[in-house]
Amino acid sequence: NEIPLHNTGSGTAQDVVVDDQPSESATLVHAHPSQGTCTQTQPVSCMLGDLAPGAAAHIDIIMIPNVAGTFVNGVFVGTSTPDPSFTGDEAYATVHVKNRGTTPEPHVPNFTG
Repeated sequence: NEIPLHNTGSGTAQDVVVDDQPSESATLVHAHPSQGTCTQTQPVSCMLGDLAPGAAAHIDIIMIPNVAGTFVNGVFVGTSTPDPSFTGDEAYATVHVKNRGTTPEPHVPNFTG
């Protein structure tokens, strides 16, 4: 999964944090942000620093679900800057896993805010 983030506001988003929380057990392969750092454990937490108005960042996260069936991955973004609208601050990707331990079809959630 690639998680794109866009600051569509008029001010800088300070101390941007992104949390990736799968609904089921999964094995994390890696989490690499375009800026800042991410933990390499579940749930993944990324500290991206500041995001200027109009700026974008992304996080590449690869995980393999440990169970077959429906796998829902939730991603949540926050900032220390007051946000007048929480629209676009969370996204969910649902994947149907046929065989446990196989790589699912990718789905890209989109964040704007």
